[in-house]
Amino acid sequence: MISVRVTVLGTGAALATGDRVQTGLLVDVEGSTLLVDCGSGVLHRLAGIGRGPSEIDAVLLSHTHLDHVSDLPGIVKARWMIDQSITPIVGPPGTSDDVAPLFELDGQSDRVDVTCFEIGEEPGDRREIAVPGAGGIDVSVVPTVHSRLGVGYRFENRFGFSGDTEASANLLGFFDGVDVLVHDCARPSGGEPDNHPTPEALSEALETADPDIDRLYLTHLYPDAAARADEAREVVAEATDATVHVAADTDIVVSERDQTN
Repeated sequence: MISVRVTVLGTGAALATGDRVQTGLLVDVEGSTLLVDCGSGVLHRLAGIGRGPSEIDAVLLSHTHLDHVSDLPGIVKARWMIDQSITPIVGPPGTSDDVAPLFELDGQSDRVDVTCFEIGEEPGDRREIAVPGAGGIDVSVVPTVHSRLGVGYRFENRFGFSGDTEASANLLGFFDGVDVLVHDCARPSGGEPDNHPTPEALSEALETADPDIDRLYLTHLYPDAAARADEAREVVAEATDATVHVAADTDIVVSERDQTN
């Protein structure tokens, strides 16, 4: 019996839209709470839904671009101020070196306790990982295609998050069978993919992979894509049997419930 609840905290990208903060998701699974990415505004969104940094058992990073890590120092500092908690951080190779300078800005390096766990050099098509502080949870990763090394995450065969990535049949095949997938669709219809998918590129990959997914949420919207979000949803919906939504900040995309494997 598996209990999962996923709240999308931020659905924006590096350029602000005003109503979307940068990327972040809160995954509550089997009594553990995982924060997946923490761009600017995510700490504020946590407070807005009545959740606190001290509840987080680990931070998982899809990659280390600033719009996915900029609230990390604030979250770590808040945890230290509350109860001097250790903050486990999981991410692709290079994560430790990339995030270390963030903690030097506020003089945190000598007083906060951060432990980085880097996912191996070659994650392969699918690799299960052990998340510190969240023992027994089935979390697996897949490499993504982006301008920085990154991974997508799959949780308990229930929920998937693509991270920033071009769309591909291999990636979507990795998410076959999940109830809900939150996938990058940063570019507007008719644009160029450029390390993020357009609706047309995502549609093509969906048609090739034909994954069994119940609901698909589009996220990481730049302002021009956000302005045409309904169009993107319609284009993608034509390529899949999944119900397609445009994610909004604080959406609960997986409700807490029990499921028998």
